[in-house]
Amino acid sequence: MQTYLRSARLLAFSYAAVAVGAVLLPLNFAGREPLWLATVALALVLGVH
Repeated sequence: MQTYLRSARLLAFSYAAVAVGAVLLPLNFAGREPLWLATVALALVLGVH
């Protein structure tokens, strides 16, 4: 049960990271690259945990 909850949480984090990335990706082309890079870094950190 513990493993299932961990997998579900990781999946939720993954979907959230993809959604945020999809929103911020157009902003990257508008000249807000640091914000996009920070989001990618956050997604990687959440993905590790």
